Formats: sequence, C-alpha cells, structure tokens
Amino acid sequence: MATTRRAGSREQQTERKENNMKRITKWKMECAERVHLFGEKPEITFTPAETAIFANVTTTWTAMKNWGANQVGGNLGFRAGAKERRAARDKILGSMREISDMAKGLEVAGTLPAGGEQFRMPRVRTFANVAATAQAFADAAESVKALFIAGGLATTFVEDLEALLPTLDAASGERQTGLFDQTAGTAGLEALGDEALRLIQRLRPMMRTHLKNQPALLEAWNLASRVAHPRDGEEVEEPGSGSGGSGSGAAVTS
Repeated sequence: MATTRRAGSREQQTERKENNMKRITKWKMECAERVHLFGEKPEITFTPAETAIFANVTTTWTAMKNWGANQVGGNLGFRAGAKERRAARDKILGSMREISDMAKGLEVAGTLPAGGEQFRMPRVRTFANVAATAQAFADAAESVKALFIAGGLATTFVEDLEALLPTLDAASGERQTGLFDQTAGTAGLEALGDEALRLIQRLRPMMRTHLKNQPALLEAWNLASRVAHPRDGEEVEEPGSGSGGSGSGAAVTS
C-alpha cells in the first residue's frame, strides 16, 4: 500500500512538473509576443543595438509559433492514431472471435480436433499480441478454411482478416509520428522560450536607460517584458540567472 502511494505520488509530481513547464513556456511565448509588438512602436526611435535585439526577439517568437503548430498538430495526430488503432484492434478481435467460436463448434462436431485450442482468443490483448495472434489464426485457418466456410463464414474470411492487419500498422505509425512531432514541438518551444528570455534580459537595462525620461512608455515596457504567474504574481526565473534580481519591480526576478 505504501509503495502504491509513493508511486502515485511520484506520478502526480511528474504530471505537475510537466504542466508547470507547459505554463511557463506559454508565458515565455506571450512575453516574446508583447516585446515584439513593443518593438514596433512608431513613437520610439530605437538604437541600432536595440533594433537588432528586437529583430531577434521577433525571429524567435515566429519560430516558437511554428514549433507550437507542430506540437498541436502532433498531439492531434497522436490522438487520431490512437483512436484509429483501438478501432482497428477491436475490429480484428471481432473477426478473430467469429473464427474462434466457429472452431469450438467444429471441435464439438469432431471435424476439427483441438480447434478450440488452436484458435484460442489471446488473453494478453496488447496491439502487438493481437496482430501476431490474428496472423497465426489466418495461417492456421488457410488449410482448413473449407470447414469454416461450410459452417457459415465468408469465403474470404482469411483474406478479410489479413486485410485488417495493415490498418493496425498504419494507425500505429500515425500515432507514433504524432508523438514524435509533439515531442519535437515541445522541445523546440522550451529551447526558444529560454532564448527569448535571454534576449529580453539584454533589452531590459537598455530600455530602462532609453526610456528613463518617458515614464509612460517605460511602464509599458515593464509590462511587456514581464513574465509572471497570472494568478499569484510568481515570476519565472530567467535562464542562467542567479538569485537576487535587481532593477524595476516589473523585471523578472530570479
């Protein structure tokens, strides 16, 4: 019982950590977008150095959007593939059940000794085991399919069963490809989120100096460049930063 509780606690901690990372990445992306928009303000004449960094923020934010699209598309593909794979497995099991039931009847009739054992439904119904057992059913039925057809199964029941197997493989491939795309999108977002914050960290002192005599614009900048928890104000730590942040209260503290 204690082991089960510890395992459950670890799973919950992992899930909370993953959800927290997703939220932080989202906040970083939103901050990059705000800074990008601030960099397009026509009333501010930016220095060449500031302009270059703002351009890099824009490039990073655009790349984050692309990775985000990959992440969402991959998740959709993963879910669609998983649903199709379950449907294919259920259909295969349905066909196998017809063959298994018929084999039991033929065994009782004495026309297919040990038919019930030869065509026993799998106890372990993983996708791989179902596919392997279905192929074994098809191979075993080939030489005695006349008995099954005489019992009422379709004349193409072996071919019909074998035709279902590629659909399971295709759905598994779609699911796996979706998972790859989702994982790559997540990793790309996290890496670019860190890069965006590094760029914004470089801009903060420059913009505080540039806008020190324009309090309204400085306040707008502080808001744009702040990455904070939307509920309790807890701010996101910047990559590579130490403890004890300084400067404006709107800046990200470590």
